[in-house]
Amino acid sequence: VVLFLFVLSCACDPLSAQVKSLSNADSLKAVAPLKCVEAEEVDMSSTAADVVAGARHCLKNRRYEEAAALVLIASALVEYDTKRVLDKTAHAARQALFIEAFAGQPQERMAALFADIDALSPDNPRHQAICDHLESLEPPTYFPRYMIAHGMGEFIDDGEPALIDPFDSEKAWQATLDEFTQCDSK
Repeated sequence: VVLFLFVLSCACDPLSAQVKSLSNADSLKAVAPLKCVEAEEVDMSSTAADVVAGARHCLKNRRYEEAAALVLIASALVEYDTKRVLDKTAHAARQALFIEAFAGQPQERMAALFADIDALSPDNPRHQAICDHLESLEPPTYFPRYMIAHGMGEFIDDGEPALIDPFDSEKAWQATLDEFTQCDSK
C-alpha cells in the first residue's frame, strides 16, 4: 500500500503540482505468513499480517470457515496494535491490510467468505471457541512492524518512539477481546 504526499513544485501554478508516491517495503508485510490453519493453532507470535496471509491461503483453497476464523483473529490483533502504535497515521493499516490481502479475489469466493464471517457472530459457538482460545493466550508479543511501516512516521524522523510507553498490554488485550471481538469475559 502506498502513502501519497502531494508536493507543490516551485511554480505557483496549482496545475504544476506533482504527486510523489512513498512506500516502505515493510508496510503490511507478513514476517512469518501462515498457511491455512485452524484458529487454535495461531499463537501470539504471529502478526496480524501473518494471520491475514493464512486467511488468504484458506480463501484461495475455498476453506471459508477457516478463513473467517483467521479474519476474526487478525482483526483482534490489528485492533490491539492500534492501541499500542503511537503513530495514528499507521492505524490506516487496519483497512489496508485486508484490502491488499483480498484484492483481486473472485467475487463468489469473497461472498462465501463474508457469509462465513457473518456467521461468526458472538452467539455462534465457534465464535466462543475462538474467543476461549484467544483468552487463554498472553497478549501479542510481536513487534507490529507491518503497521508502523505503514504510517507517515516512517518518513518523518521526529525521534518519537514507535510504541506507546508505558503500555498495559494485559488491559489492552482484554479490552480488545471484550469490546472489539465481543468475547464474553469469564
